[in-house]
Amino acid sequence: MNRIVIGAFVLCLAAAAITIAILLVRGQDFPADARGKVDRYIRYRYSPSRAVTIQQIARSSVPSHFTPAMSRATFGDSTFFRTTYGYSAQAGIDLPGFPTVTPGTSGSPSGGGSRPVPFPPMDVWCVLLKDTGQSSPAIVFVALHQDLYSADWLVHEPQGDAKEIADALSKIGCDLKPGE
Repeated sequence: MNRIVIGAFVLCLAAAAITIAILLVRGQDFPADARGKVDRYIRYRYSPSRAVTIQQIARSSVPSHFTPAMSRATFGDSTFFRTTYGYSAQAGIDLPGFPTVTPGTSGSPSGGGSRPVPFPPMDVWCVLLKDTGQSSPAIVFVALHQDLYSADWLVHEPQGDAKEIADALSKIGCDLKPGE
């Protein structure tokens, strides 16, 4: 009987150690690669005359619940995955003798690589952006998408109105507080 109790105790202790190790490895710091993708999104999406800053960042506790239906558009310079908008094509560039370039039309039907974006993502961060020119902040999702061959961070603009966005935040476990 003592062996069973000791074995169960050791098993519980090992499970707790593994859980702690996973949490430490996963960390809670916003990854530098993800931050770079948000900064690039801000430069691409907003005019230089508008001051857009990151107001809050929250990590999704359930990234596997992030679905394609939650994303209205994807932004990125991925060489692997097809995005709605690729950063290599800038809007409104009008050069004499060349067609006007619009986002998402450079090289392929959409920006980025040739493969569709794989779901669910491995990691998701929710980012609240504050634009000095707007009264209400904007929310974007930064997700690490991975298939058997590649991985890349992409920025997603959410689908729907404020209630649908709040539902998506709740579903994926992001604790953003837009009113603060």
